[in-house]
Amino acid sequence: MRRSMRLIAALLVVGAVGFGASAALGTTGSATAGSLSFSVTTADTATKGTLMSYSASIANSSQSAVNFQLKFTLTGPNGASGSQTYYVSLAGGKSLSKSGSHFIPYRAPSGTYTVTAQVTAGNASGQASASSNVS
Repeated sequence: MRRSMRLIAALLVVGAVGFGASAALGTTGSATAGSLSFSVTTADTATKGTLMSYSASIANSSQSAVNFQLKFTLTGPNGASGSQTYYVSLAGGKSLSKSGSHFIPYRAPSGTYTVTAQVTAGNASGQASASSNVS
């Protein structure tokens, strides 16, 4: 069910972009954690009562596989937050993308919502953030 909702959200974003709506993925932050470089992207704007989608791209520049934790945290203008954590193994020289979404309730406050991707690989850690204006 959750995977279906993510697919629907992604299709809605792709459809909106295809028809010229302002939901283009355009806010990006990037960082590194050891041999992993990564970025997180979200739409410039989002609407209450819909899913706020985001994605991360991670690349492993080493020759060896790296096990790491990827944690997405969404923080609203009132300080409330929610998070999702994934445990991933990425082969040397490879990259991957991971996406997710959070539902923004109708009664949520308007303002800036920030999604932060934190990557932790052994003793190395980094985080990158991107923001959407929600109305």
